[in-house]
Amino acid sequence: MSSILIVTTVRDEGPFLIDWIAHHRALGVTDFLIYSNDCSDGTHVLLDRLQDAGILHHVPQLVARNKTPQWQALKSAWDHPLRLAADWIIVMDCDEYISLADHVPDLDALIAGCPDNMDALALAWRFFGNNSVQHFVDVPVTTQFTRAAPEPCPFPLNASFFKTLVRNGSRLQKLGVHRPKFKNKTRHGQSVWVDGSARPLPPRYSENDGPISLLGLTDHTELVRMNHYSLRSAQSFLIKRARGLPNHTEREIDLAYWVERNFNTEEDSRITNAFERADVDRKYILSLPGVNDAHVAAVDHHQRAIDQILKDPDIIYFYSRLLLAPSTPTLSHETAASVFDLHRKAAVEAQKTSHHKSRSE
Repeated sequence: MSSILIVTTVRDEGPFLIDWIAHHRALGVTDFLIYSNDCSDGTHVLLDRLQDAGILHHVPQLVARNKTPQWQALKSAWDHPLRLAADWIIVMDCDEYISLADHVPDLDALIAGCPDNMDALALAWRFFGNNSVQHFVDVPVTTQFTRAAPEPCPFPLNASFFKTLVRNGSRLQKLGVHRPKFKNKTRHGQSVWVDGSARPLPPRYSENDGPISLLGLTDHTELVRMNHYSLRSAQSFLIKRARGLPNHTEREIDLAYWVERNFNTEEDSRITNAFERADVDRKYILSLPGVNDAHVAAVDHHQRAIDQILKDPDIIYFYSRLLLAPSTPTLSHETAASVFDLHRKAAVEAQKTSHHKSRSE
């Protein structure tokens, strides 16, 4: 059995952690390296109880000035004993859930079905909308939100992003949020990339460290994908908005963020094939000393925070807009292409303007 490590960074995610951990343990994840920062809902206490029980390793971190929590955590994780010992590593968030095809029982089977020399497996995001769920309830995310963007989704660009399951081999140089960095290919050999259907990806994915999108590719999730529950319920979204993004602290979580992700186009319940195993493990984890009490405390804090924030007239106004906003429509491939073309033309013009300005100064 392979040792498979998840590295993640969390802040005030206490109500959702147990289900997320149980789901991935059911898929064969053996180790969790979780960095917490500035938690107010008891997430850090829950993680300590889980560490005491041997479920994961918890690293509380103080974020340095001008550093983002996620990048600081990844730098720290590189030298951690769990990273050094792992066979495979994936950097992901706790609103992301690996979804395997019905005939793929676990991650070991997934890896066995890929080329033996694979270095990196791109797990395509699939955005899941809020499924018209208004109120927060302490129920597994995978059973509440079952409607998602089409595959492939032509727009927006981030609907085609991916996360990477990477071999912890001699070519690996650095962990990244979406994809790792590999060592110089001339001296260490070209990295081998495959998609979620175990098919080779185009050379551009191994030739440089830039591409994080599978835009233009199709049929790349036959074996595995990454379900991205970035919204959850409308009420929980308010808490996410107040908390901010871990890797883009300057970026506002606004109505545009909601609209770009609230796809409820297609039913997708594939992930529930692991629910029975995950539920057994969930009950086991909650039975461990102090874990259930810490989970309940985090759930209660989350609900109290929702109740408190909904006393603010401005928040109520924003909340009402969420409820009024319809599910996000899917643009045609032709319309999406025309919008991307506008972006390209605008970027060229901006570059020309900047060039002329610099020459005149």
